[in-house]
Amino acid sequence: MTSTMFDVCIIGAGPAGLSLAKLLSGQGRTIAILLGAKTLVNQIAKVSDAGAKKALVKFEQQHKRATLPLYLGTNAIAKLYADDRMPARVVRSAGLRAANLLKPMKRKVVSRLMNA
Repeated sequence: MTSTMFDVCIIGAGPAGLSLAKLLSGQGRTIAILLGAKTLVNQIAKVSDAGAKKALVKFEQQHKRATLPLYLGTNAIAKLYADDRMPARVVRSAGLRAANLLKPMKRKVVSRLMNA
């Protein structure tokens, strides 16, 4: 199994967590946002040792699967907003207009980010 080192781990993807992640990633820090606190607690509850490697490894696998779409989407958006060329500006503008037209999808994304 490979492991990744992060500079910061933020627990929760609510407004404060996402604001902190944005601030720190802008400073070049690598960020891990922990969305699955309930999953971690459930895994630890199944074993007598809270630091049991087996429970933590299983949580890590579940967490990576669950957060991969958010991770990939966030990276794509960050790259798009870091690109100042005309094609990127056009795509950003079109994307924002489309997002404003898709209210149910917008609510679903916000709900997912807020852990609701």
